[in-house]
Amino acid sequence: MDVDNLDPKDSFYPYAKAKHDADEYLRGTSLEYTILGPGALTLEPATKKLRLADSRGRISGHEPAGTEGRTARENVAEMIAYVLAHNAGIRQTVNFFDGDTPMSKIVS
Repeated sequence: MDVDNLDPKDSFYPYAKAKHDADEYLRGTSLEYTILGPGALTLEPATKKLRLADSRGRISGHEPAGTEGRTARENVAEMIAYVLAHNAGIRQTVNFFDGDTPMSKIVS
């Protein structure tokens, strides 16, 4: 999670900073981790279809516009279940938003 663009006075900052620090710690270990980075969470139903974002939350080098940067909470739950069931994404950080690509094509 990129905390560089967040104001430390923002109420979301403590969470973002803690997640960033925990992610960095995990990357420095020999543990078999998978770090998931969804977009802004919504209450939409799961589609099990996603779109990859880069490490700074961009799509094809651009900031997501409008609803592009959103992720259904149910899709996050589906992604968690998928990586656990398929032992997928080991030692990877997977940043994603809702999209058109099946989950199985997003993470291996």
